[in-house]
Amino acid sequence: MGSITNHRGPDDFGIWYDEEAGLGLAHNRLSIIDLSPAGHQPMLSDNERYVIAFNGEIYNHLALRRELDACQQPTNWQGSSDTETLLQCFSRWGIGNTLKATVGMFAIALWDR
Repeated sequence: MGSITNHRGPDDFGIWYDEEAGLGLAHNRLSIIDLSPAGHQPMLSDNERYVIAFNGEIYNHLALRRELDACQQPTNWQGSSDTETLLQCFSRWGIGNTLKATVGMFAIALWDR
C-alpha cells in the first residue's frame, strides 16, 4: 500500500490501518512547511476521531492557528505543519466550517472514526 506513490514524496512514508473498519490510509511525504517528524502522516487527531492524509498547502494556516489559540480550550501543538492545523480545525469546528475557513490548494483523505 503506498508504493505506487513513492515518487510523490521522498522524505517520509506512513501507513495507518483500522482493522475493525477494514480501512487504511498511506502517505508519501514531501516536507515543505514542517520538516520535523511531528509532520508525519497519516496523522491522528488528539481526540482520535479523525485520521488525515494531506497533500498541498494551506495558505492561511498560521491565521487558523492564531484563531484556534485564541479559543478558551488550549491547543496542544506537536509541530508546525498545516496538516496538524487542519486536523485541529476539524476537531474543533467540524468538517464544513473548516473547509469554508481554509484557503489553499490541497487534497485530503479524512477518516471520521
